[in-house]
Amino acid sequence: MKKITINGNVDRLDLENLLRFFNNKYIREINLKKYSIQNLKIILFYISNSSIKNVDIIIWENKDTRKYILNDMKLFSKLEKEYNIKIKIKYSKEYKRENFVKEVNLKVFKLTVVTVIFISILSIFNNIHIKKNSDKIIQNNFEQINEVIEDVNYINEIDETSKDDESVLDKYYLKYSKAYDKLLNLNNDTVGWLFINDTNINYPIVQTVDNEYYLNHSYNKVRNIEGWLFVDYRNNTDILNKNTIVYGHNSMIDNGPMFSTLVNTLNSNWYNKQDNLIIDFSIKGVDYKWKIFSIYITKKTNEYLSVDFTDEEFANFITSIKSSSIKDFNVDVEKTDKILTLSTCYQNNKYRLVVHAKMI
Repeated sequence: MKKITINGNVDRLDLENLLRFFNNKYIREINLKKYSIQNLKIILFYISNSSIKNVDIIIWENKDTRKYILNDMKLFSKLEKEYNIKIKIKYSKEYKRENFVKEVNLKVFKLTVVTVIFISILSIFNNIHIKKNSDKIIQNNFEQINEVIEDVNYINEIDETSKDDESVLDKYYLKYSKAYDKLLNLNNDTVGWLFINDTNINYPIVQTVDNEYYLNHSYNKVRNIEGWLFVDYRNNTDILNKNTIVYGHNSMIDNGPMFSTLVNTLNSNWYNKQDNLIIDFSIKGVDYKWKIFSIYITKKTNEYLSVDFTDEEFANFITSIKSSSIKDFNVDVEKTDKILTLSTCYQNNKYRLVVHAKMI
């Protein structure tokens, strides 16, 4: 005999029969149709004193025993280890019907979790691939730009009286002003060159008919997640508006490209160096210097993105952005001044990091 079915409670009259059955070493399955913890423990006691091994105890669930089975579920795993058995529950059709939706939902949930994990892994690998491709595109841009810059023999064109003037030989911006026409051959949207000390920001700047294109295109107009630094399409780079705005991505990578290192400006070790507060922004071959007077973090807003003002509006605007600054830089801005605004995303695009400087 390989299996036994016990239909009711185990009483004294059953014990002799149980002993006889349990001396049968071939038993592999014991069906307990009327569950109670007492019945289970009696059976386990006789199993432990018999030659039976690796037996399955099948507990039949019904509406009368359901709550007792559910209450004792945690105990079952302990008993399995102690007696070297397997306890299995045979659920009634009623129970299965009542829990069908739960089981389906659980299966759907498990499938959803697996799917999400799979998609997440794919997304991670895809992002790594995109990032590598982006880095390669940007590197190609730098190589093309540097070829143009290095090709300009700008020192020979400087007036002899200015050769000893270090300000004339400032890093890159004078080079750029002489290379403007050649950079236009690389990209006819080129309007300027931006250099900020103690950052990686040292790029030609572009401008097109909207503020969307260069969010996902590089300097050589190849599609790229890092985009490029660009001037607001509303700005007139021939006469310069009251507020010239430059946008760029912040990839949140240390020493990353575009405006990633603009976050350096939030560090007191950076903004307490006076040399760092002077921005070189050459526009269409004309060299300009701008002095930082406000740095702040703000919510996503258009309040600082106006390009033209009345005198009263400009005065109110300057008062507002100065009051937002992380430091008072003691720079006077008059109604006749023109300013430069640098804007990038901050903390995963939840906020904006903004730097304002006036033309000096």
